[in-house]
Amino acid sequence: MKIVFIIAFFFTALSIKAQRKQHILNNKTFLANVGSIWEETPDENPCAGQQVYLVLEFKEAKVLVVEKYISSCEKEKIIVIGNYKWILLDNNRVKIVADLKEIEDTYFKKLILEFSNGQLLGTRINGNNSISEFIFIDTL
Repeated sequence: MKIVFIIAFFFTALSIKAQRKQHILNNKTFLANVGSIWEETPDENPCAGQQVYLVLEFKEAKVLVVEKYISSCEKEKIIVIGNYKWILLDNNRVKIVADLKEIEDTYFKKLILEFSNGQLLGTRINGNNSISEFIFIDTL
């Protein structure tokens, strides 16, 4: 009986620790500049370029993933990629369960997230196998 109590206490303590740890990201929104797009135009067009931002809105069980495009003329275009389950793992990696078909042509594809020293960091393996690193800013 004593062993059962100790095992139950151990699992309860681990569960509480995991819930507290996950609570760090709850109800927070993070933003990172993840790329840029430039279009060649036959004439001079000051609106031909765009900066691409990835926005992550964490709730208790789901994270909303959004791509935000801002042109050089300050025009915004918002694309909602999806709303996915997430969990903060013991190694501080953020696991997001996304449908690979939904994220195929997005900046979210192949993104690895880690919460370290109070910051959300992103690493993405690009098509040419180079690595891009991002620091996500808490938008408060």
